[in-house]
Amino acid sequence: MFRANLQRTGSQDIDITVNAISGYQWRLNDFKLASSDKTIVFESGYLYCLATRIDAMFASFYQIDAEEGKINWSLKINQPIFGASDYFSSPVIVDELAYFLYQPMLQNLRPALFCINLSRREFQFSLDIFELIDSNFENTFADSWKFMTRSSVTIVDGSIYIGTINGCICCFEAETGIFQWKLALSSDYGIGYLAYSNGLVFAESGGGEVYAIDIFSKSINWKLNFSEFRKSTYNWDVCPIVANGNVYSFSRDKTLSAIDMQTGRLNWQYSVSGQSYCSHFVASGEMLIGKMADFQIHAVDLNSGKKVWSIDIGQPMPPKSPPLVSGTVLFTSCGGHFLGIDTASSKIIFKWEIPFRFEKFLDVEYLVTQSLNLAEKVTSGRPKLSYISSPCITKDSIFIATENAADLALFKLGI
Repeated sequence: MFRANLQRTGSQDIDITVNAISGYQWRLNDFKLASSDKTIVFESGYLYCLATRIDAMFASFYQIDAEEGKINWSLKINQPIFGASDYFSSPVIVDELAYFLYQPMLQNLRPALFCINLSRREFQFSLDIFELIDSNFENTFADSWKFMTRSSVTIVDGSIYIGTINGCICCFEAETGIFQWKLALSSDYGIGYLAYSNGLVFAESGGGEVYAIDIFSKSINWKLNFSEFRKSTYNWDVCPIVANGNVYSFSRDKTLSAIDMQTGRLNWQYSVSGQSYCSHFVASGEMLIGKMADFQIHAVDLNSGKKVWSIDIGQPMPPKSPPLVSGTVLFTSCGGHFLGIDTASSKIIFKWEIPFRFEKFLDVEYLVTQSLNLAEKVTSGRPKLSYISSPCITKDSIFIATENAADLALFKLGI
């Protein structure tokens, strides 16, 4: 869920006041995000994302006019995708270059690193990075869950850093893609999303270990091991957050851990009971806010690790749709709703629901799936077939992608 903020800390905090949603200003239909972290990027009046149109076998990289919702141009990525699998990371844009990863789950497909030159609208480079996986690496079916780890591109001082499924950190030259160095961390589990601060890259493996890597000496600064139960593929959906001198790590055992970023000392832990797992945290002022268990959102004090507040939103948050904080509002999706929650009081400020497409009233498939959605909403309060992406927020708009059963769309919401 890495977010490409300027500090590369793994969190994104913008300062725009949003009190309500004024409806949608445009809608781009039959548009499905193909990135695992379900994020749209806004840059200089344009939206950038990886997406598919009408069940295509290949994804494309899109530039969309943010004002009008029109596709300006696209580049086809000649790497196959299948079904609902999300094989790409969301793009990271630095100096008119967009970077992203292709991370297939199937053994016969090869991972790749891409860079697109936005001004020339062409590939700057594309690299097959399969050879960076050691020759003795065996992704057998029995152990495949150990390596189902997602990563994203982190750019620091002209270098690209990524985590790999065989437990390594790899570094490339940002402009050319030339491989620079590799550091092995965990031979048994993949390495997920990375965060960066003050010369250190922070990573978490599927085995639950947290690492600090010195990018100048190319060595492990410290490593912290956690319990056996922490080992899980679920670690692939979260990224460490760096704030207040600590690295904050999140795990399947419903535990939030604060670790001194320089020494690796465990400062405090915050745990809850429940059936779900801890994920999707974002730093906001003096708090960390995110999902702890079941349908609960918790706010935890950065310094003490004590609970500030918690709220049961009654619906599950998507496992691949991280929240975002703007000013004093937490934006998150759950079921078929997009919520704004006041970070001081924990009260829900607004709730937006995916609108019905009346022009598809005679479409049998659409009516059947929406009827199932409605029935589930009435009986349980949450439509299971609906999904809303992580929001992209600008000074006057919010952009989100939705999957409402067979109805796929990209929206611009007014604020």
